[in-house]
Amino acid sequence: MYMVNVYLISSETNGKYVYKIGHTKRDVEKRISEFRTGNSSVFEVIDVFNSKWGTKIEAHLHRHFRVKRVGGEWFDLEEHDLLDFRRLCQQIHDNLNTIEENNTYYIDRGERF
Repeated sequence: MYMVNVYLISSETNGKYVYKIGHTKRDVEKRISEFRTGNSSVFEVIDVFNSKWGTKIEAHLHRHFRVKRVGGEWFDLEEHDLLDFRRLCQQIHDNLNTIEENNTYYIDRGERF
């Protein structure tokens, strides 16, 4: 199974910050450079979490922050949300590992997520 980077980046336009929660198998800086092309906004990587569960972690975070969504994968997050990003990613990662290792529904069938 390949590893996926779940990233949290900020974009600032006219003093207003919004945050993107996304994922990529590639280097995050290369992914961010794609956003910069033809865009005058300033992007900054806030945090990156690497996991085999990256796509599931990203989806869970999108649901977790759904009330703060401003569009697509962009959110109006607060300082405590930024500080909590890594802990949330780790918690989801650990929960998915536990399910994979202990859920007999999948173990009995030899299936993996």
